[in-house]
Amino acid sequence: VGATLKYIWSSLDMLLAASPAQLGQMATGGSGALGGAIGAGALNTANWARINFSDNNKFTGAASATGYGASLGTTFKVSQDVMMGASYQFKSRLSDMKTGSNVASMTASTGFADNGQITVIDFQMPSVFAVGASWQVKPALLLAADIKYIGWADSMQSFKMRYDSAQMGGSVSFAMPQNWSDQTVLNLGLAWQANEKLTLRAGLNLAANPVPDAYVNPLFPAIERNHVTFGLGYKMSEAGDFNASLALAPSVSVNSGSGPTISHSQTNMQLLYSHRF
Repeated sequence: VGATLKYIWSSLDMLLAASPAQLGQMATGGSGALGGAIGAGALNTANWARINFSDNNKFTGAASATGYGASLGTTFKVSQDVMMGASYQFKSRLSDMKTGSNVASMTASTGFADNGQITVIDFQMPSVFAVGASWQVKPALLLAADIKYIGWADSMQSFKMRYDSAQMGGSVSFAMPQNWSDQTVLNLGLAWQANEKLTLRAGLNLAANPVPDAYVNPLFPAIERNHVTFGLGYKMSEAGDFNASLALAPSVSVNSGSGPTISHSQTNMQLLYSHRF
């Protein structure tokens, strides 16, 4: 039986382009000069409007937050060759993500321009419940399977943010409905020890798309369903191991019925060296 307490730091960039009508549909309230201007239709004649915040860094974002998370887990050895396990990851508890006071911008094709601060409100990672088992079929062959239930419905109901103007004064609140569904994911894998140093691995991930077609948005293209994985491990010495993995997710296309078709595919690679002292 084990437990983990996690300290979490997260960051985010966003480059959002929308028509004034789309931006108006997302607006849920406003105050001060900026709220009055948006409410009076200051962007109505624009061809486009944008809300942007970015630090132009591939590894960090302009908005950041800290918080904590926790998980519990257990394993049970059924026999010499069969192991079962279960784990539960709690929904994260992150503070609201904020940019600096003059980092975000709101612009439009009419020449409207303002700088300010973005606060992303209650943006959390979901709870995850998983159960699984492994079977050492032969000394060189290990089979594994697990099934996960991801609680997206509780954490991705709506993407909410507030823009506070540093120039005009006032603020505007926005909400982008998400209404994601909970997701069940089946993982299957095997590891084959080719020799004393080399282990080869392969896996299959089978899942449903958690994003309802009516709410799919280019900002959140989490529409992937299935993917395959390949990996290898090489024992370089008694203390050092090298591992590599490749995940391939084929292209999936979705159309909300009121916007462009969104296509998404992924290729992910990981390289890892571990040294034991």
